[in-house]
Amino acid sequence: AWPISSMDDEPGPALGDALVAARKRGVEVFAILDGNLTDPRFYLRLRLGGVKVARYNKIFKLGGKLGLGGKLGDDRTHRLHMKTLVVDSTRAVLGGMNLSDDYNKGDGQNAYFHDVDLLVEGPAATHAAFHFQALWRDLEPDRDAPAVASVEAAPITHRTRGVARFIAQESDQGSSAIRDYYLRCFYAANRRIIWHVNNVNPKGPLIDALAAAVDRGVEVICITNSIEATGGLYGERIGDAWYKLLSRNRRALTDVGVQVYEHDVPVHSKAVVVDRVMAAVGSY
Repeated sequence: AWPISSMDDEPGPALGDALVAARKRGVEVFAILDGNLTDPRFYLRLRLGGVKVARYNKIFKLGGKLGLGGKLGDDRTHRLHMKTLVVDSTRAVLGGMNLSDDYNKGDGQNAYFHDVDLLVEGPAATHAAFHFQALWRDLEPDRDAPAVASVEAAPITHRTRGVARFIAQESDQGSSAIRDYYLRCFYAANRRIIWHVNNVNPKGPLIDALAAAVDRGVEVICITNSIEATGGLYGERIGDAWYKLLSRNRRALTDVGVQVYEHDVPVHSKAVVVDRVMAAVGSY
């Protein structure tokens, strides 16, 4: 599932070719793409190559709204923001990177993004596959969904060094699962919270949780974009306006004692570390 793929630069065609090649050697390949932000040529490339493709939100949405034969998935009118790749129900790549040269290429001296993705193996990857399957069935109730091979979770013992979990939040359906998990972790923090994020806009409960952590003596750090970063991405005028908008949100953090640091190379990653115990990488 990806929101952006382009036929005008390298990553879109490269991934498309790899998916079509997998299909030609007999692999079942399914893709869920954002209907508004995906290059239509990429969508067509996959379809012609035998890949089963679904649109998360339709280009024309009125059919479902007016009862004109729209399918169940037509109520998905928001952006598809998640980025997941699952292979054989056992391996998954999760994170925040979009499929575009704008996000993938840079030498540290230009305006390209800093990003983070995570390779997950085992039960968490299977959970990601089950979520993809459920989303596909919602979007395409009349088409066969991908089969998911169940993987038995390894027993948790005192020797376990880490446990990976897959959490999906579908805000357009009223879900707040990721936010709720962050809240649990913030309220349990004892020493330090580090949040590396491109857009700073935490409101209500998240601000309250961070403020409570600061009051307990927890060091809370947010790393985000500077005016140089936003200006390099969007041009001076738009970048300055965007920075000023985000600055209001920064003040909400600094007012409760959060330390905010700005990165001159644009930040696109979304990553949180709590007490060197919990680390989250995703698109939230």
